[in-house]
Amino acid sequence: MKKQFFTLVLMIFVSVAFGQKKNQVDLTAPKMPVDQTTKLITYSEVVQQQGTPEELYAKALAWARNYYKNAERVIKAKDATNHKLILHPLFKVLNPPDKKGIQTMGGIVTYIMTIECRDGRYKFTINKFAWKQPSFYPCEKWMDPTIATYQKRFGPFLQQLDKEANKVVADFKKAMGNVPAKKDDNW
Repeated sequence: MKKQFFTLVLMIFVSVAFGQKKNQVDLTAPKMPVDQTTKLITYSEVVQQQGTPEELYAKALAWARNYYKNAERVIKAKDATNHKLILHPLFKVLNPPDKKGIQTMGGIVTYIMTIECRDGRYKFTINKFAWKQPSFYPCEKWMDPTIATYQKRFGPFLQQLDKEANKVVADFKKAMGNVPAKKDDNW
C-alpha cells in the first residue's frame, strides 16, 4: 500500500513538473478602468490637497518637468491662469517573450494627461490611449477579442498599459504631497 501511494505521489509530481510550459506568459487582459460616458480607458481622480491653485499648479509643472525625460515635448499646454496642464507622453510596449525568452518591440502608445488645480484640490485624468500606427488605433480595441484585428499579444499590452498608468499616477500623487482622497463628484 505504501509503495502504491509513493508511486501515485511521484506520478503526480512528475506530471505537474513537466506539464508546465517554460516561459509561459499570462495573456489575459487586466480589468481596465473605462469611463462610462466616453467608453475610453480612463484613470481619473480628484485629490484633496492643501494649497492654492497656483501652488498646486507649480508642483504639477515641476513634477512633469522632472518625471519626463523630454518634458518640453511632452507638455503641450501650460495655462497658468486657469491652472491647467495638458501632457502628451508616450511609452513603448513589448511583445510577449518568444520561445527563447526574447521580447521585441510591440509599438509605441501615446496618451493624454490633463491636470487641473483648484483651491485645496487637484484633478488628473489620463486617457485617449492610442497605439501608434499608420492610422489611428485606440487601445480600447485591445479589449475586444471579437474584432477581426484582435491578437493574443493585446492582453500583455493592456497589462503594460495598466502598469505604466498606475506608475505615473503613483509618482504624480507622491510629488503632489498626496493626502487621502475623498470622493468629490462636484468638480
